[in-house]
Amino acid sequence: MFYLFILWIVSLGVVLYVYGGYLGLLLLLKKAVSLKTEPRAAGSSSASSGGAARSITVIVAAHNEGKKISARIKNIFESDYSGPIEVLVVSDGSTDDTVKTASAFTCSGHDVRVLEVVPQKGRANAHNLGASEAKGEILVFTDAETVFESDFLRNIVENYNDPATGLVSGELGWVGVGDTSVSASMGFYWRYELALRRVESVLGILAVGTGACISVRSSLYKPIALTEDIDCVLPLEVVSRGFRVLSDPNARATDIVTKSVTGEIKARTRMVALDVVGFLRRTQLLNPFKYPGISFSIVSHKLLRWLSPFFIVANLLSSWALSYHSGGFALFWYLQVLLVLLGVLGFGLEVTGRRLFPASQIFSFIVANVGFVLGLFTALRGVRISKYSSAESIE
Repeated sequence: MFYLFILWIVSLGVVLYVYGGYLGLLLLLKKAVSLKTEPRAAGSSSASSGGAARSITVIVAAHNEGKKISARIKNIFESDYSGPIEVLVVSDGSTDDTVKTASAFTCSGHDVRVLEVVPQKGRANAHNLGASEAKGEILVFTDAETVFESDFLRNIVENYNDPATGLVSGELGWVGVGDTSVSASMGFYWRYELALRRVESVLGILAVGTGACISVRSSLYKPIALTEDIDCVLPLEVVSRGFRVLSDPNARATDIVTKSVTGEIKARTRMVALDVVGFLRRTQLLNPFKYPGISFSIVSHKLLRWLSPFFIVANLLSSWALSYHSGGFALFWYLQVLLVLLGVLGFGLEVTGRRLFPASQIFSFIVANVGFVLGLFTALRGVRISKYSSAESIE
């Protein structure tokens, strides 16, 4: 009975900490230390440091993106940034007209180069190749379906006026949020994620980024393994070398949200699997004596979230066992059963194209946690993901 109660307390505490408590603690820390290191206001001069505008290389890794690549390149050059902009399109084994369409811009007066990789070797290889060929002082990585706001590049670059800044991630918004219960839940999840990143950025303990709109000093880029991804690995590499990682809410971009259940599970499985692989190769960052803030944020922001499905199940089972000994626990167990049944109802509604609060939200939460579990097992089983064609398909 005693050990069951301890299990119940610990598992419930971890879940509440992951989905609310950690953010609350960060906000208290932010208020306590009163740091004044938030990203500058949008619209300040990119040459405020007194030197010439920094050169940028935007790297677009593309696999069969012939229908999107033209609009993507045009969007980049619609930027209001006054410094030199180079665009490198790395075609990763494309079999459509990606190379032909992108190559048309090489004669447009813009600085565009196309690098072709045959056969497909994966996104990490494309990023490594692009970084090795880049001329810019700042590398910006993005995807073919991402759209930058006109001031995105300018706002990103301004952060590098601080020599302690090594990496800056923009904030990604989603197109299509609310079209399905999965996409609606993704919108809620992402708002919470961005809230965490903003406070961690201010506190100087941020160690994650967004691969569709992430930048780094070219001098800090280190080739990543083919089974890793930049949104996880680059921030870890940068903080391990003593530089800060920032999230700039003024540098905004948009992308298309995953709308299907299978697409969300695949995307989250892929994300977690790549993150786990990258993290397991850099466990030195968990040393609280050398990296106190970073180790705290990695455990709270990533590790406990990946493990949260197991704590949820542990709490469910301990509640069931304790329900035989206490009416209070029996009531809590019945409430948990009700939530599970609502999740099943949410699944049925999703199949028929309908939504109902809170059943649809609970179902989407379950879908996300299934992705966490599959991602962990994928990584720990040694399955390595290196190639994929979109947010909804992995190989």
